[in-house]
Amino acid sequence: MYRPKNSSDEANSEENFQNHIPHTTITDTRDLKNSINNNKNINTTANQKYGAILSIHGGPTAQERPYYDYSGLYQYLAHNGLVVIAPNYRVSTGYGKSFERRIYHDGGGNELMDLEYALKWLLSKDWVDAKRIGVFGASFGGLATLSCITRLPGYNWKAAVDIVGASNLVTFVNTVPEQWKKFTGELVGDPVKEESFLKERSPINYVDAINPTKNLLVIHGANDPRVAKMNLIK
Repeated sequence: MYRPKNSSDEANSEENFQNHIPHTTITDTRDLKNSINNNKNINTTANQKYGAILSIHGGPTAQERPYYDYSGLYQYLAHNGLVVIAPNYRVSTGYGKSFERRIYHDGGGNELMDLEYALKWLLSKDWVDAKRIGVFGASFGGLATLSCITRLPGYNWKAAVDIVGASNLVTFVNTVPEQWKKFTGELVGDPVKEESFLKERSPINYVDAINPTKNLLVIHGANDPRVAKMNLIK
């Protein structure tokens, strides 16, 4: 996790405003160690509240780590007064194959609960402004972003950014490259035999829950070979 630093801190000290939570699988029953570096630079007595962003990694079989690919963005956001939490939810790599496979045939299920509990943890902090909560992600993270704002609308999302995310799982499994189709039945679901299940987990079917006064940015490539633009159009 990355938190803002106070204006009195050294201007360019990464140590002062970078904090990382490598394990945030909050609802998992196994004893996973949660490592939280408490940032002493937040003045909790000043009644200052910060906006917060939930960052969802793609993959989904990937892992949030303190690399520079997103860390530079996180540091920029923290430097400008925003908290960023980037959890390793169920399916993240690095915790064993059984943990990784918990997403199989359960997209939009338990991993969405993990993301919700990460958000609940954030909102339990008196230095987080519940009126300024955002979410973003790419690929599976984009799908999860859409799931957050459509299936968890009660959190009053202020803004969301979906980057090449699938909104309709039926469309997604029908339009992936041919070499992917032998895996999508196991990972996502069968579009013929399990159409109702896939519709239940598709953000597009909950779009009416999005507050029209909030901000949603969708970024998608017209020639994306993996997540076809039909996912956007539908």
